[in-house]
Amino acid sequence: MAMAAIKKSVDPLDVSNGDELLRDILHGVAQQLARQHNPQIVETVMRDIEKQFGGVRITGFLPILIMREASERLRKLEPKKIEPVLPVAESVKLDFLRFEFKYILGENLRDRIEKDIKHFATLDPYVASKEDRSYIVRSLYYDDQAFSNYHQKNDGLLKRAKFRLRTYTNNPEDSCKTYLEIKGRYNSLVFKHRVGFNASVSSSTFAGCGDITSEISATINQSPVAEQFRYELERKKLMPIMLIDYIRRPYISKYDPEFRLTFDDHLHGTITNRLFPDPTQDRRILPGYTVLEIKFRDRIPLWFHQIIKNYSLERKSISKVCKGMEVCNMVSCVD
Repeated sequence: MAMAAIKKSVDPLDVSNGDELLRDILHGVAQQLARQHNPQIVETVMRDIEKQFGGVRITGFLPILIMREASERLRKLEPKKIEPVLPVAESVKLDFLRFEFKYILGENLRDRIEKDIKHFATLDPYVASKEDRSYIVRSLYYDDQAFSNYHQKNDGLLKRAKFRLRTYTNNPEDSCKTYLEIKGRYNSLVFKHRVGFNASVSSSTFAGCGDITSEISATINQSPVAEQFRYELERKKLMPIMLIDYIRRPYISKYDPEFRLTFDDHLHGTITNRLFPDPTQDRRILPGYTVLEIKFRDRIPLWFHQIIKNYSLERKSISKVCKGMEVCNMVSCVD
């Protein structure tokens, strides 16, 4: 589809017929927006935008710019927007629905980029007072016996979702808040929703339980996500298969709070069905790199476009849990 053009480089695309490519991009954006807005209004807006963008240089980020412009116009015309249909229960209220782009950085490049972004972004207030300016992310991922989530990701399936149990400590004795999350993709957008547990339940609860799945089902707060999880447990025979943990340092744009960046490093994967496996269990380090992830709803700011250009950054479609499964030899590595 036309939105796949987002995956290309920021350099001008080498095409002989720019008008035809522009029409393809407009058509792809219109198809997505028509799921959320009145199709007739979308058609009118896109005709105006075609005139606005006619003759511009076709770059890999043009679909994003067009999406942003069209979304802003439609918000003014239709302030009460209909949420798109997602592969979860219809009554789920999403924590977010956004774009997420990832870049793989070596240590030196990470330090240089992080230094540059400090002119435009500030540390998330949650970590600003912490000594190491970061926090731990620990996630236990679920899949079926055929590893369907893994294969759907590597096959590029545009509509997919997975469950994970997430907490923010590596100490099994901590009483840290813990959540069941469903995260997935709907075409070019990423969605996530999380639900907590009974007031007495924390990460230490899951450290001491024998059957973590039964504990989740018994103590999770009632919600559409909980219902979906129980349904998928029966339908797909889901089970916990892989623990991923890493250190995250988050930033927020000084000029647009909806534009966020995270630097994830010290990534590890463990084959386990527990949130806190035995310390002697084989814990594999993922290849020594940092995952830079940008998260936004409508647009990438110009200052980050410049960083992409300055450092020749290329988007990578990487999944931490998929990479962990490969490093731990659960599946054959996919290039």
